[in-house]
Amino acid sequence: SFAQNWSQVGAAQFSNFAIDGAITTNPTTSEAYVAIIEPLNSNKISVQKFDGTNWVAVGSILPDANTANPAIKVNPLNNELVVAFRSTVNSSMYAYKFNGTAWVPIFTDIAIGLSNHRLQIQFNAPGTVIRVAGRRIDKRLAIVEKNLSNGTGQNRIEDIVTNKDYNYDFNSFGEYHAVRTYAGNYYQQIDSWAGRKNLGSGTSYSDFNYVFGKTSANFKTIAGISGKNYISTLNDFNFTGEDKLEVYNDNTLVKTEDVANNIIQFRESSNDEKLYLMYAEKTTNNLVFENYKPLSNTWTSLPSIGLKTNTTDFFTKMMISKNDGNMYVLYMDGGKVSVKKYSIPVIVFSPRLFVDKNATGNNDGSSWANAIPSLADALENNVSSITTEIWIAKGTYTPDASDRKKSFSINRDLKIYGGFAGTETTLAQRDILANPTILSGDLNN
Repeated sequence: SFAQNWSQVGAAQFSNFAIDGAITTNPTTSEAYVAIIEPLNSNKISVQKFDGTNWVAVGSILPDANTANPAIKVNPLNNELVVAFRSTVNSSMYAYKFNGTAWVPIFTDIAIGLSNHRLQIQFNAPGTVIRVAGRRIDKRLAIVEKNLSNGTGQNRIEDIVTNKDYNYDFNSFGEYHAVRTYAGNYYQQIDSWAGRKNLGSGTSYSDFNYVFGKTSANFKTIAGISGKNYISTLNDFNFTGEDKLEVYNDNTLVKTEDVANNIIQFRESSNDEKLYLMYAEKTTNNLVFENYKPLSNTWTSLPSIGLKTNTTDFFTKMMISKNDGNMYVLYMDGGKVSVKKYSIPVIVFSPRLFVDKNATGNNDGSSWANAIPSLADALENNVSSITTEIWIAKGTYTPDASDRKKSFSINRDLKIYGGFAGTETTLAQRDILANPTILSGDLNN
């Protein structure tokens, strides 16, 4: 099967005691960085980098006390590390960059009345402009912008519809996902909508790239896929604090789960074009990871990392590296923090894949020599957005070795050809009678 696994990044519990944190990776080298709020140090923020062997401090601890909602990101222009946070004293926004020697302010004490909501940092493609987003006390999205080349900038307040309950995922420089809850047309009815919107566009529904509504719903938070109409949200539709995780493609529900502890993250890996979901399962409080392949509409559970999310002050953050495409998870571990990495293999982005049950190469599907032994694995893990056909060598192929509930899942216009000996370069060279390819549900021979 496809080799994907968890590994510990450096030592476990490598930090001082922590009450919150954030994680990022270098967009060029994939080095991991964390920003940690230390309760025994007046809630100041310390930053550490994984150097390949150990976690090491990046400069001294930041100067401001009473911080919350940290965010961290690496500037793609010069690899400068940036940390932003909310002050719990004045609800203002602060941002610092590390110049190689010390932490220096980008901006401080931006008085925009931030609420207890995550901050998110985005850079434009050249890395010359930074935007830091947070949710105001009046529930609007506030974005502080700074041109790092000349020091100019502007503060933005995104007015969609005022006096409503909004939550946001500012997951790219010029766009964000949002959910809104509001009183419906009937007595005590609460309705919600969710959508994806360009920053600075108009305030009506027509200004969204996409939007959908749901009656008798209470969308509490959101995580979306950048540039796409996939969102995940927590829906407390009974107002009991017992949430349902709901994942949508446009307005189509593709997954629902009973969940706990207000944990949700949803991101895409460029390695395999799958969407990776993190949540806390309701019954066990276990931290759960799954991936979703839109091309086949299939969900797959990832191996457990054995974390309970109902311990005191538990927190976790998940991100997927833009450089290596792997998933990184920061989590509270015995009052301190640890980081795990989930390795996601890079699939071959090819119009044609090869399958041969007797193949002995690297099994990436790029040729007969490197064919994928399992058709089920090829359909689940290797078909990309540009794949149009699969060539299958002679033999009998089953969807699973023992699970009769499994089937070959084909959810798109994909041509599948059999009858190959395993050396052909054109369809005309096939001999179907000499090389029968059988797709079978007979698991017991």
